Amino acid sequence: SQDQMVANIDILSINCPHTPSTFHLMNARRLKLLKPDAVIINTSRGEVLDENALTNMLQHKEIAGAGLDVYERGREINPKLMKLQKAKPILIKFLRFHVSASFPMGIPTTE
Repeated sequence: SQDQMVANIDILSINCPHTPSTFHLMNARRLKLLKPDAVIINTSRGEVLDENALTNMLQHKEIAGAGLDVYERGREINPKLMKLQKAKPILIKFLRFHVSASFPMGIPTTE
């Protein structure tokens, strides 16, 4: 089951569309199943991940970190996540862009 999988992985990468059945697919209950040293990466759609639950878990060190390329409110980043990012920058790494969708020829460099 999804719950059994979530409880046993080290890195969870979310890669699915936002549909009524995937809204908060990773909700507070399911996020609590992650191991304390797990990292979650969301490059799908923001609505798939409950940001408030994620923020709460990061604040209480119940999860090791998160990489977010999308946000639950579109371009508006949850203020709780921003506050956490400023206080503990090692916990969250905000990704800058969708690598595969934005740069079909590869990531541009400054070199």
